[in-house]
Amino acid sequence: MLLAKKIYYKPDYAELRILNSMAFSANKLWNIANYEKNYFQELEFDKFPDDTDQKKRLKENFWYLNLPSQTAQDVINRLHKGWKSYFKVKENPDVDNPRPPKFKKKVNCSTLPILTMGSGSSII
Repeated sequence: MLLAKKIYYKPDYAELRILNSMAFSANKLWNIANYEKNYFQELEFDKFPDDTDQKKRLKENFWYLNLPSQTAQDVINRLHKGWKSYFKVKENPDVDNPRPPKFKKKVNCSTLPILTMGSGSSII
């Protein structure tokens, strides 16, 4: 059985700016990784990029470097899970029009995974 703890946090102005910039970086990283997956043939990749390939390739990316490494990796992992789910649903003949994961909008508030001690929690 897993235990969950819900924490309500009221950041001050400076902390809120930091969290918003981290959420913005997570959005940008998601969009870059999603673009690679959507247009991998036009980008002349040999195969559809998986999460380990993208983590290696994007490790030097500006938006990746703006986040803690576990958070950046989790953003890419969540996108990969979304694509795996899309391909699984696409094989199902009962579903008419499955759609791949969408790009994140240009909004500062987003889900930002912050990992602590091996367990994940989402804030913002």
